[in-house]
Amino acid sequence: MLTTKKRLYAEAWMRGENKTKSAILAGYSPKSAKYKGHELSKNVDVLEYIERLKKNAPINDISPAEDSNPPQEKDVESPQVVKPVMIDDPLIVMRKIMNDNLLTDPKLSLDAASKLAPYVAIKMGESGKKEAKNTAAKKATGAFIAMSPPKLIVNNSN
Repeated sequence: MLTTKKRLYAEAWMRGENKTKSAILAGYSPKSAKYKGHELSKNVDVLEYIERLKKNAPINDISPAEDSNPPQEKDVESPQVVKPVMIDDPLIVMRKIMNDNLLTDPKLSLDAASKLAPYVAIKMGESGKKEAKNTAAKKATGAFIAMSPPKLIVNNSN
């Protein structure tokens, strides 16, 4: 399972940091970072995450070292400022987080799903002791027939 630390390690390693520095940036102890960096570089989850990121990366993403003709100042477009959409309903936000991170960060997606579940699904069989007792009593009432009261016969024959 891809944890948050593993994801942070993979992202730092893809940026060009060495294994030890990537492990430290991911939140591992500096004392064990060398060992953890080596271990995580062979981790299946980390390697799969890196492959997914490479597939989703834009084709025009070329590092400066590989680019033989760097763009001139006039060719560079200034980034547009995008105002985030304000969403009032937190359930919509949790659904979006759950669905958007399903492949890239399954742990985050699972956390969002678990926090969303109580609002979407109803627990089966959740009732109190009194409710259970009343339900059992109602069910049992039809099983028994009421007895007729005893007949009292007075014998005055003396």
